[in-house]
Amino acid sequence: MKRILAVLLAALCLLALGACTEPPEETQPAEEETLEKYDGYDLTAYTKPLWDGKYVYNESCMFVGEGDSAPLLYRAEEILSVRSYDLKTVYEEGRDYVFENNALRRTENSRIPYVPEEEYYPAQQSAQAIASNRADKPWLLLMEGDYFCSRQICVTYRHSDEHIAAPAGYTASFSRLLGKLEQGEPVTMVFYGDSITAGANSSDFLGCEPYAPVWAEMVARKLAADYGYELNIVHKGHTGEEEDLHALRENGKYINFVNTAYGGMTTQWGVENVQRRVLYYKPDFVALGFGMNDAAMPPLVYAGLMEELIETIRAGAPEAEMLLVSPMLPNPEAAGFYGTQPQFEEELVALAAAQGVGCAQVTSVHESVIKVKRYYDMTGNNVNHPNDFLARIYAQTVLHAICKA
Repeated sequence: MKRILAVLLAALCLLALGACTEPPEETQPAEEETLEKYDGYDLTAYTKPLWDGKYVYNESCMFVGEGDSAPLLYRAEEILSVRSYDLKTVYEEGRDYVFENNALRRTENSRIPYVPEEEYYPAQQSAQAIASNRADKPWLLLMEGDYFCSRQICVTYRHSDEHIAAPAGYTASFSRLLGKLEQGEPVTMVFYGDSITAGANSSDFLGCEPYAPVWAEMVARKLAADYGYELNIVHKGHTGEEEDLHALRENGKYINFVNTAYGGMTTQWGVENVQRRVLYYKPDFVALGFGMNDAAMPPLVYAGLMEELIETIRAGAPEAEMLLVSPMLPNPEAAGFYGTQPQFEEELVALAAAQGVGCAQVTSVHESVIKVKRYYDMTGNNVNHPNDFLARIYAQTVLHAICKA
């Protein structure tokens, strides 16, 4: 009898355990990454960070000399598209290029354009030639407009390489901005800086296809898309002196986009003009993109001026949150343009920590990319302006600084 009771008790325990034990969780398959549009400008694709995902969209390359090989940032497992800069012409493997050693090389009868080496390194000075830092090549091509983009190509590919390091995020420094966006309140974003912040030489700035917006507008448009806002363009910043296009919207889900950057300006100019170009607009957010034109300035002097900018903005707009944007690198071959800029980011990171603001570390990201690619692969003027691909790096780095911890 005792043995029967013991068996029954054991059976009841097993039933009880079965009733109380959760079934094992099913393993969820990893979400497949969506391939975005790459045959034209696309906000989602263009703001997808280079340090995330397996696809690279329209990475730019250029050929100097007929036999040049253009390296890709990551080791490509599949080339999806090779197109002209305007994304209209599709180039064919075998006919226009060969892909070997993770680089593209033009074929003998290729339709892909190139820059003759004697044109890139002119024999004498001219309006399009500046002094070079190379003893063997004393002059270097400098061209504004669409000269470089009309000779560059765009490559979309899939890879599985280890990514370049993601820059730092500063979400805590933008809690008010992000909170207002979450609540659907109108916000005013002011972008203030030099020609790079103004947008030179983005394709929309130049008025040519694929009409990718300047990086500052791309940032505002991405936030508007993510939070269900409309973009109210108050000031575009293309020339720096035009009248405001629209009034600030103070009601409704509007991001008021204000770009008062002006080409050729220094950090000192930024300090002198902050009242009219920043505080006048009563900003919720201010991006400060100075430094490229301060090549001869000691880093501590630069940091002092940036600190003065922060304090002036804070005094006039106490609730404004600020982002310091370190500059891309100038062309190291261009005499007179390359100076102390690579040292500015360290000062900005320290200043951000001391002042409780953010820092978009564009310098570091550009340094990582330039270890693999050549300067002319990503330039707009061959000296100190980004093309669309490098402008996108600005937008990606700024968005990461604002939205990622």
